[in-house]
Amino acid sequence: MGDSVLTRSGGTDSLTTSLILEIAEEEGVDPIELSPPLNTVIDLDGLKALFCDSKDGFVRVEFTYAGHLITIEGDENVHIEVA
Repeated sequence: MGDSVLTRSGGTDSLTTSLILEIAEEEGVDPIELSPPLNTVIDLDGLKALFCDSKDGFVRVEFTYAGHLITIEGDENVHIEVA
């Protein structure tokens, strides 16, 4: 485990899928084994809407999950680091 930066493209569905996959990789578990499930910590539909509805192209969201600080900025970068 360590700091990671994930650059993704392909729309808001790709954002949530990539986020789940990256956190699972950091945790060393299968995505369906994330505990608690990511959608119980953050509203994934709301997260997608924030990035989809951004008019100026810049949104920044930070939250903690499973001992990691997750930062999503712009429409391309997901940063995961130990909190």
